[in-house]
Amino acid sequence: MQESFSIDKNMYSDDLTSTLTNLGKKTMMKVLPLLFESKITAKKQNKNKVTYANKFSSKDRKINFNNSTEEVYNHIRAHGPNPGSWFIYKGERIKILKATKTVNLGEKSTILNKDFMLACNDGSILPSLIQREGKKAVNLDDFLRGFTFSIHDKLNA
Repeated sequence: MQESFSIDKNMYSDDLTSTLTNLGKKTMMKVLPLLFESKITAKKQNKNKVTYANKFSSKDRKINFNNSTEEVYNHIRAHGPNPGSWFIYKGERIKILKATKTVNLGEKSTILNKDFMLACNDGSILPSLIQREGKKAVNLDDFLRGFTFSIHDKLNA
């Protein structure tokens, strides 16, 4: 038995995990009685279609702001909010746990404005949940109150 659902374009990995877990529970509740009553027959998996996904390393979670805004946004969603995608600013690793896409343009891989908008190849992202190395995750407003930066500074430099 197979079930399917649509992945929302703003869904993060934790939301996806929760949705898949709930879908799996519901499907098991349907399948188990059928299995015990021998109303289901097993179907072998096609070995030619089997794939293996390597474990993500910390390096895989580094944000490449030279990519499109969509790619950067999807990268953040794939790894957020936990363990989180990250970039380096002035030698410090900063995680972006949640963000939104914006259309503001500027030199890619730089801080565009006082709101901490970060330039990508064809737009920008605005973090909404962010975490400095060794600190707790905070919303952007709280982050900006205690963080000093300069507009047009480079990221990952």
